Amino acid sequence: MNNQGGQGGGGHDQQQPGSGGGGFNIGDIAGIVNHAQNHDQSNSGDQQLFGQVASFLQSKAGNVQGDVNENELMNAHDKVNNGTDPVNSHEIGNAAALGAIRNVLGSGSGNTGSGDFQQKLIGAAMAQAGKLFDQKQNAGQAGGGSKEDAMNKAGEQVMKLLVKNQVSGMIGGGNSGGLSGLMKLIG
Repeated sequence: MNNQGGQGGGGHDQQQPGSGGGGFNIGDIAGIVNHAQNHDQSNSGDQQLFGQVASFLQSKAGNVQGDVNENELMNAHDKVNNGTDPVNSHEIGNAAALGAIRNVLGSGSGNTGSGDFQQKLIGAAMAQAGKLFDQKQNAGQAGGGSKEDAMNKAGEQVMKLLVKNQVSGMIGGGNSGGLSGLMKLIG
């Protein structure tokens, strides 16, 4: 078993060589929650949800595969941000994942190979999902699911993108192709 149980979990980027099997260590829950709170400029009061979602994502991190469809993310991002039709929590989560990548990579912030960068992306996705869910609910365009579902989906999709593009554990640029795979999504 490759579970990261317990509190805190030790080092940030304990990565198995050749991580093609999927999964990675997302670090401690407090780090993810902190990044989510930093991206939550509306002070939405979602701190408790951030903790629940971070725990859920940490439990799933070891089994994440890179099975994500970028076109689906881009379509959801367009539908959620530009459309008026009702959207469900999974569409909001997909849109938030792409929005977080665009925000974090577009700002040029952070070392893209560090565990902190991974936590920053996941936290940003969670906060973005909460914000989008609230916006759609207030506009009468929430078509099913909960805010927690949207945050879970956003975090999962970011983890899948990190695995698919081999950014997870990419310290010092050993595989610079992974970052360019994510960069194409911000165009």
